[in-house]
Amino acid sequence: MILFTTLFALFLERMIKKPLVRFESYFNSLQLQLQKRLSKQISEVIVIVHLPLLLATFLAVSEGWLLGLMELIIWIALLVTVFEHTELRRSYKSYCMAACRDDQVAMKLYSIELGCKDKQILSFSDLDQEVAGQLAWINYRHFLAPIFILILFNPAILLLYFSALVVLRENQSIAWLEQVFTYFDGVMVRLVSILYLLSGNFSEGAKVWGENLFNPELSPQQLLRSVLKSSQDDSFSSSTHSAISESYTALILLKRTLLAVVIILALLTISAVLG
Repeated sequence: MILFTTLFALFLERMIKKPLVRFESYFNSLQLQLQKRLSKQISEVIVIVHLPLLLATFLAVSEGWLLGLMELIIWIALLVTVFEHTELRRSYKSYCMAACRDDQVAMKLYSIELGCKDKQILSFSDLDQEVAGQLAWINYRHFLAPIFILILFNPAILLLYFSALVVLRENQSIAWLEQVFTYFDGVMVRLVSILYLLSGNFSEGAKVWGENLFNPELSPQQLLRSVLKSSQDDSFSSSTHSAISESYTALILLKRTLLAVVIILALLTISAVLG
């Protein structure tokens, strides 16, 4: 079922023109209400775990309803919600259009919308390298990590991951949650980045991956960027505008990686490893 739900959710996510649900406003409102009665840390934990607990309970109670149709709908809806990144996709398209106009100021603004840090950039190339790395991180957060979680665990754990991610995105000063994600991403990135090796230049990518496998000083995001860059080969080069060549090349590898995930899911399903 994982293969079908993933493919269908990917299709639906591409059809969505705007976010269906604003979890940020719901979580913020709930946390403000809880903090009136409970400590800040306890309220944060409740905000993160309450939806996964409700989902786990509902899935246990509704098992077999409508011949499993209810469970299928929940899986698809959850994946579409996690995959959804309409605004980020729109920001990257605007970034590319700004590059075609050689408008570095606009490119800088759109790169910040993508999640790049607001810092002094000396050239188009430096800015595009930042954007390429951020595209890899977005791809990891919205696609690769969720699919791996669904394979290894269940929808409730995926919703727990998504809830924690939304809360952290809205409030980056939560130290204990940042620490949890540092450990989680440290393990998951080392697994996910293997897909870059399989989809691109294996020898160069494997060299960087192996050198940094047990390097605790390298953050998960830095490791992902390093493996992505080293896994790109000459076949990814294109005639696109030179100002966005780095991010466009990275995007090609990321699309190949997502295709590799679908192929792996298909093989695991055919071999009956996945249900």
